[in-house]
Amino acid sequence: MKNQLTLFVFILVIFSFQSCVKDTCEREVTYIKPIPVYKQVAEFRIDIKVKEAQALKEPGKIYLYNNYIFINEIREGIHVIDNSDPENPLNIAYVPIPGNVDMAVKDGILYADNYTDLVTLDVSTPSNPQFLDRTESVFPLEGQDAQGVLVYYEYEEVTEILDCHGSFNGGGFLEDDVFINSSVNDSGGSAPNYNASVGGSMARFTIMNQYLYTVDAYNLRVFDLSSPNNPTLTNTSYAGWNVETIFPYGNYLYLGSSNGMHIHDVTDPLNPQFISSFWHPSACDPVFVTEKYAYVTLRSGTFCDGFTNELDVIDINDIYNPLLVKNFAMDNPHGLSVKDNTLFLCEGDFGMKVFDVENPLILDTKKIADFGGFSAYDVIAMPGNDDILLVIGDDGFYQFRIIDNQDMQQLSIIPVEK
Repeated sequence: MKNQLTLFVFILVIFSFQSCVKDTCEREVTYIKPIPVYKQVAEFRIDIKVKEAQALKEPGKIYLYNNYIFINEIREGIHVIDNSDPENPLNIAYVPIPGNVDMAVKDGILYADNYTDLVTLDVSTPSNPQFLDRTESVFPLEGQDAQGVLVYYEYEEVTEILDCHGSFNGGGFLEDDVFINSSVNDSGGSAPNYNASVGGSMARFTIMNQYLYTVDAYNLRVFDLSSPNNPTLTNTSYAGWNVETIFPYGNYLYLGSSNGMHIHDVTDPLNPQFISSFWHPSACDPVFVTEKYAYVTLRSGTFCDGFTNELDVIDINDIYNPLLVKNFAMDNPHGLSVKDNTLFLCEGDFGMKVFDVENPLILDTKKIADFGGFSAYDVIAMPGNDDILLVIGDDGFYQFRIIDNQDMQQLSIIPVEK
């Protein structure tokens, strides 16, 4: 669709140039116009109570906690999935949380954003989450006036007829610059090796030891979880420009932004210190880190204004000087996960690719498999001995068993109901 729209706009531009040789003419301009959405505080600062299970409609990020999967319903709440049997996952509960996009879990406590607030829920009995506390106004939004708090933008395709000699002032994005359904591209990082508490590579929340770290476009926030039920915001620092993802590894946080990867040292957990950056062309980019390498995906068709679809392999042996050692062309890479020497890469509507990364520099010759026929936005490779992948996409929540790193057997799907 995007290519067709691009061609359409191109033809219109050619037609406009031809028409403009006359004394008077008109041109047609198509663009995406941002429509601000306002909410009154009373609309989202509500009592949070569990409800009966609901169908997936617009799923976002996923989080694994023991035998349960938490699936975000974008800006609406969290689905609770009993995954004791991956071949028969049970959608058992739904927690409405207005404005929710991200979450993280530690020791039976779930932390989630609620527009401007951070809320905590007891999920020690996941089928019956209980609201514990609310930390107000820790995530400042874009503005507030008589209409309420500006919480996000919706996007509308607009076509206008303009005079050839007039300037474009639509206040939006040209059609070729943005993917209309970009709400799911609110990207983030992952928290590997924390027993059975693991986030996907698109998360903006991660927990290390007794601290919750969150990122927005420009800020890195630290919450002290010494009192788990009542997290305390202890530090807010500059994270970089247009930061999207966060990934913990060792004593470092790797922040993915639309133009690079930024590394922060959290040896002093309350005072993250900027270490270094790796810069790349503008594109959305989740990050996954192993001992020696960071894997960064760059994709086009988003608000990040990029036109690149590739996987970058970055050498992080010298943490102060991360170096690009290789990049590989992809279709439209999204989230990713690495387990042992296998990399699982989501390709959006193109499905998933699997690579042997024992030697990442020859990754292009080590593609193990290429699976299509489903949408793949983010993936979690289950820790331990389980060869199971958890995959979320526009069309549902999938589980696959990896067979000898050569094939994927679909175990189950909880489909999206449009």
